[in-house]
Amino acid sequence: SLFKENTPSNNFIHNKDYFINFFDNKFLMNNAEHINQFYMFIKTNNKQYNSPNEMKERFQVFLQNAHKVNMHNNNKNSLYKKELNRFADLTYHEFKNKYLSLRSSKPLKNSKYLLDQMNYEEVIKKYRGEENFDHAAYDWRLHSGVTPVKDQKNCGSCWAFS
Repeated sequence: SLFKENTPSNNFIHNKDYFINFFDNKFLMNNAEHINQFYMFIKTNNKQYNSPNEMKERFQVFLQNAHKVNMHNNNKNSLYKKELNRFADLTYHEFKNKYLSLRSSKPLKNSKYLLDQMNYEEVIKKYRGEENFDHAAYDWRLHSGVTPVKDQKNCGSCWAFS
């Protein structure tokens, strides 16, 4: 169990072999380090949950992910270190469904315009003029056309950066 000295009551959510009760002083004192880590995670990542039950469920998932990270980092044979990030309150399946798929529920706002502009030579001619266009090569890095890598969230354009 990830928790210490747990006893059931009406305010608990029971899952597997442990209980979560944010209203029980004994639970809070025995698990202060985990709870503090979770609240820092919430604050750092601007997380908001719709209900106390959702918060308890996210806390449970967070602890399971933190446990996996700690187990990995404590393995002396591990070649790299892991750390928790803004996805630490998601299960693998939730993360996979939300971020590892190309399904989009909304059509692109300017999709017709984007399709019309797919030919980069036409784009360059439009903005630089025919006389400034080198048909052999155009290095966007030399013309401030490449920006630093940014978090694209779940916009579905990750394929464009590979």
